[in-house]
Amino acid sequence: MDLPLIPPDAALPAFCRGVRVLYGLHSLRELSRSSGISTSVLSRTERGLIMPSVDILFKWSAGIHDGQPDPELWTTAIYAANAAWPEEAQFLLVRYSDPVHDPDTCWALACQAVALHTMIEHVSDPAPAVAVAAANYKHVGRRRYPRFISALQGSAAAEAAQAAWFSMFRLADPTVYAASVRHLLDRDNPLPDDSVEVKSIVWVWLVDAVWVLNGSLPIHSQRHDKVEAPEDPLWEDLKTLWPRLPLPTRQALVTLAQQSHV
Repeated sequence: MDLPLIPPDAALPAFCRGVRVLYGLHSLRELSRSSGISTSVLSRTERGLIMPSVDILFKWSAGIHDGQPDPELWTTAIYAANAAWPEEAQFLLVRYSDPVHDPDTCWALACQAVALHTMIEHVSDPAPAVAVAAANYKHVGRRRYPRFISALQGSAAAEAAQAAWFSMFRLADPTVYAASVRHLLDRDNPLPDDSVEVKSIVWVWLVDAVWVLNGSLPIHSQRHDKVEAPEDPLWEDLKTLWPRLPLPTRQALVTLAQQSHV
């Protein structure tokens, strides 16, 4: 089947290159050995010359983890393939993934989040909240990806960050996802003030709601305005553990909190 040509910076090629950097696989030969995919196929995939099959993507995701299957990375790669070839890869998305959000929009959000962070990085005197968000960004990224800090300092820093953000936006809570689209992509409803201060606020929000909390709203932000979060050790422990809880567990807790404070 003849596929439309896509640029090398399209979703899947950039995602594959970015993930490889996040996990410290700087050589296609190294990934070829761990995945069982030829270097030629890997190279053509990273250059956007072929749309890999679902089997190739599965082997690729396992190769990233030294031969151990990684269903989450696999389905995220399927999302990226759909963002690159929406018509041709639609069957992969429907068959093998859970299309909660539009893949192309998720990739656009990831690119905008990285662009926003790049702008914030060059602010000479950032607000304290921005400094805290930057520290949290690196801290959580280091926990998720073994080479996150070094990846942000290399020549492929943007692609590595895009791959990481894309994974988060794909799983984001629908409310967080919709707010992200409004803040980053809605040209018909722009921010009231396009100043560095406002962009900094958006960046802090992104790190908190999307990055640190794995794309789900914290429970306290979904409570009624008149209900204060309880100040007890159990509540503090829950907020600390929140980033490490599986997505279904977080969603169940959020539902319980909403039902308790209607």
